[in-house]
Amino acid sequence: MPFEKVLASEVRHLLASQEFRAALANRQTTDDRIFLVISTLINRIFARYLSNLKKERGLNLVAAIKEMVALVSSNLFVSMPYMIAFLQQASDCLVARDVRESFQFTQPRKLALLTDTFFEINGVSVSIKRMIAEAERRGIEFTVITCLSSEEQRKYSAARDVRRWIESGRLKIFTSVANLDFPEYDGLQIRFPPLLELLKYLQEEGFTKMQISTPGTIGLAGLLAAKTLQIETAATYHTNIPEYVENYTRDVSLEALAWKYMMAFYHAVDEVIVPSRSTAKLLHKRGLRKRKILLLDRWVDVERFHPRNRIARYWTKYEIKNEEDLVKFIYVGRLGVEKNLQLISSAYRQLRETRPDAHLIFVGDGPYRHDLEKQLSGLPVTFTGVLEGAELSRAIASADVKLFPSTTDTWGNAPLEAQASGLPVIVSNVGGPTELMLDGLTGLTVKGRNVQELCEAMLVLMDEPARRKMGQMARTFAEANRVDEPFTAILDSDEHRRRVHERENAAPHNPLQLSLLDVIFDDALYDGVIPA
Repeated sequence: MPFEKVLASEVRHLLASQEFRAALANRQTTDDRIFLVISTLINRIFARYLSNLKKERGLNLVAAIKEMVALVSSNLFVSMPYMIAFLQQASDCLVARDVRESFQFTQPRKLALLTDTFFEINGVSVSIKRMIAEAERRGIEFTVITCLSSEEQRKYSAARDVRRWIESGRLKIFTSVANLDFPEYDGLQIRFPPLLELLKYLQEEGFTKMQISTPGTIGLAGLLAAKTLQIETAATYHTNIPEYVENYTRDVSLEALAWKYMMAFYHAVDEVIVPSRSTAKLLHKRGLRKRKILLLDRWVDVERFHPRNRIARYWTKYEIKNEEDLVKFIYVGRLGVEKNLQLISSAYRQLRETRPDAHLIFVGDGPYRHDLEKQLSGLPVTFTGVLEGAELSRAIASADVKLFPSTTDTWGNAPLEAQASGLPVIVSNVGGPTELMLDGLTGLTVKGRNVQELCEAMLVLMDEPARRKMGQMARTFAEANRVDEPFTAILDSDEHRRRVHERENAAPHNPLQLSLLDVIFDDALYDGVIPA
């Protein structure tokens, strides 16, 4: 259908809407009413074309990406008058800022964090919620911005913490213009935020810095908004998305495309926060400048995850008989193909040939669960599903050894939670988790695809004295690396840099402590980490 007919149709539907007419009547000024009409029309037209795309393309990923690029480009073109106006106002704000600085008036810092994931159960959302709590504790102006459909908002907004965050200004949820699902990729949903409303909100609230947590549609909209409003930008590299793309599609061309997008995205921001040195190396090899990169300062909650949470005969309710005579190997996390879980199933099957006193437990859920159940058919395996809060703490502490063979994780909340709970860990020698343990002391590292090595490591930790000694050391290690004010690299990066430089001249510290707070922007420091 020609654009003119689509526009006329949407105008008629809009004028016939009692809800829209009431919203229009509540606007105080003519400018506000014009803005509401234009932004609503743009959103409706975008949603209509996206709906047609779903029907015509059948959600083929490559074709959908091409069509989405065209849709977003046309949306930006229609929004151009407002974009130019926001840009001009931002320039005026920069002049005012320079005047304040010349008179030595400091402008209060106000940080916005944009994320495509907040209510899902994953490491990113857990970290963001901890950031909100830390910002509240330290009195930092910090607002998380995300986007949900109307149905999702009704589902999630009833939670007490969510209501409190919204009321206190710590959380802002925009209603998505449209959602795009990919049934063949479990859990993959793309939400499109209302760009003009986002721009208006950011400008009116006076944010001084934009932190982008995820490089999806919401993060991309945030980057565009920050560039338009000319405010400082930073982005966190949480997830190796190109590797996930390759794992799920088995298409190296899509992986290469994902890398091109990711590097273009992270080149466009002023700072890049990385969770581990291995991630810093990876991005540097891909062309990211050294001086942009900071290591994220965070750690596990050693009070929530503690050996005291261990409960005798905890697993009886999951019908594990004689559990006191078994060595319980536990995996905690998403059950996805990208987590390298086939390695666990193969190693466990091999281990059981000689050690019938081993038992395997999976805590979590995901698209790979059915495959795991088939691979482990006939063996004693327990699937608990998702556990949260105190129940998760008890489950981890009541196991004996933590398995985490992922080669795609940039960090590793799960291995840290296990060590804090007094469990030795077995991790892959690739990625962030290997940096969060001491090989031979708090656990063992194995090659990422080597079934025999994993089986042998599990066999070593079947020995009770070795397991107990490493578990005690794991707890000591977790306590030694406690971070009193985590996430300062995001909440106040200038202060983070200052602390690092102070620490460089400090006395030697506990040999169990890791250098988790380094700023990777000084050549002298950086060259020891990443080859130039």
